[in-house]
Amino acid sequence: MMPCHFFRSREKLSLSVVSSFASAKKCALHGGYHIDSAKEMWALGAANVAAAACGGVPVQVGLSRSALAITLGVRSQVASLFAAGLIAVVLWGAASLVEKVPLCALSAVIAHAAVRLLEWGT
Repeated sequence: MMPCHFFRSREKLSLSVVSSFASAKKCALHGGYHIDSAKEMWALGAANVAAAACGGVPVQVGLSRSALAITLGVRSQVASLFAAGLIAVVLWGAASLVEKVPLCALSAVIAHAAVRLLEWGT
């Protein structure tokens, strides 16, 4: 008999794959381009293998980050590099100020972007 944690791991993997593909598909529909689901899943698997090899955490596409990027009108992956650099600078220089920002304020930015991603008229 399989251990119980094995099934929970499979469920988490399925959720990760479905949410990652849903986010990629939504971005593709919004941007007017086509995605190849096999390539998307291969890239997700490769990223997870690389993260595991480096001692990282499992990789998953974030629906809220994608929604925020679409809301802001981001057109390329350079925005992710810019965001990573900005986060590094802020954490290095202003960590004491950032820790005072309430989580509800950060959550409101993400929730606003996610609501704008929904299509209410269709």
